[in-house]
Amino acid sequence: MTDNINEISQIPASKHQRFSEALFKLCTLVYQIDGCIKLSEVAIVDGLLKPSEWENQRTSLDNFKIAAITECRAAIDHGNVNQLLLSLRDDLLLNANIAMETAYHVSAVDDHVCDKEASLLKYLKNKLLAPALDHASN
Repeated sequence: MTDNINEISQIPASKHQRFSEALFKLCTLVYQIDGCIKLSEVAIVDGLLKPSEWENQRTSLDNFKIAAITECRAAIDHGNVNQLLLSLRDDLLLNANIAMETAYHVSAVDDHVCDKEASLLKYLKNKLLAPALDHASN
């Protein structure tokens, strides 16, 4: 995963910001959806956004994280996970392989992928990101 994360730096700054925000939300959904949040999952997701790379002038990094976590929790609670994923699609397509790989990594941190995580990952891979994924590496 580390080698592919370096590819993110190839994305122009404004698109990189949007991709990073979408990736944070995606991975937050992944670790929250099973209802069993591990500190190791939170640490990985928290590390996706670095203060030195934060370029959003509208909100601080901490405020973004709080809002994103709240948005993801609400989507799960109200059965709107697929709608939230759909809203992230265009930004995740900036590097679909990294998005997919990172989501898989977060889901596997606790050594168990529950049915809800598997369903989310399947929808992401087969419906949202399929056209942009490098299927040779999957």
